[in-house]
Amino acid sequence: FASLRDFVPTVELLSQAYGWRILGLIVFGQWIVKGLVWGYCDVAMDFLFREYAVPGPRMQICRAIATLPWAIKPLFGLVSDVAPLFGYKRGPH
Repeated sequence: FASLRDFVPTVELLSQAYGWRILGLIVFGQWIVKGLVWGYCDVAMDFLFREYAVPGPRMQICRAIATLPWAIKPLFGLVSDVAPLFGYKRGPH
């Protein structure tokens, strides 16, 4: 979407075509799946850290490294929209 002005009519069009309930279900379902996956990973990390007796400060460093891709994802998206990365520039959606 080029701007928020383009986003709202698109959502309205999709809502008219498919109904707001199915759109809500898709958004909610995707949110739930992401939450479950992250929750599972978080529990697995806790188990592994406990199993290997990782000290607290090192555990925080490991968690920071594990979540770094999610933290820089918006920045990477902005940069890839503006400048070509590895010879490719993202096209309009």
